[in-house]
Amino acid sequence: MEIKSNTKFCHFTSIDNARNILSSESFFLSKYSKMNDLAESKIHEKQDRRAFVLCFSNSEALNIPAFYLYGGIDGKGCRIQFTDARIRSLINDSDIYYVNKQNKPLKKAVSKSEYRIYYDWIYYISRDGYCEHKSERKQFGSSIDTALQELEKDNKHFFVKSPIWRYENEFRIVVVFEKDIPYDRISIKFAMNNKNSGVSIMCGPETKPEEYEQLKAEFRDYGVNKFKSSSDYAISMNLVDRNRQLLKGIV
Repeated sequence: MEIKSNTKFCHFTSIDNARNILSSESFFLSKYSKMNDLAESKIHEKQDRRAFVLCFSNSEALNIPAFYLYGGIDGKGCRIQFTDARIRSLINDSDIYYVNKQNKPLKKAVSKSEYRIYYDWIYYISRDGYCEHKSERKQFGSSIDTALQELEKDNKHFFVKSPIWRYENEFRIVVVFEKDIPYDRISIKFAMNNKNSGVSIMCGPETKPEEYEQLKAEFRDYGVNKFKSSSDYAISMNLVDRNRQLLKGIV
């Protein structure tokens, strides 16, 4: 599958996770059972100890749901954006490491003979087997099960989601090991370049101006050279307090 030039890849996460990613120069991949959509994780139950996932969004638009879903309900997460060149390097040139319980990559890289890396855009498949993908739209039989069987022939079944997630325009990197491994996470290394890192940051919509300036200074030390703020849109969801009230039965 070709990764086209000038395509941007956005990873939404919390500020703490962004610090961990940038300071360690590593993306951390989780098992399917840790995905936000538990219905999707059931598809891959048999491979939960050997398949690990890293997700990006292709949309550069101000994706408010993604900030709150993946960056935290306080709206103060961030979006790490990679260029197409950096994604190609991540896939082709990076080493894979096991990650211990303290969330630290082990020192020795995993042998490349022990795993394979797959990547693709998501196949959004409805219950009747109709599929929408960045490069095609087609009918796979009459159900999602027949669609999965067809896609599995080319290892595309790792890239299946419900059409309700279509707005994310998701691109996914999947690392599949030859056998089960006793780790809950793995990491994939990348190198920052202070002059032209190909990495930019957008802070969440509820980040205060003074917080934004502090984060810019901090992330500059990690090699990030482009910044954006979404706080200019004056969004204030107040989801933390509202959810506390809901849990107490007040609302």
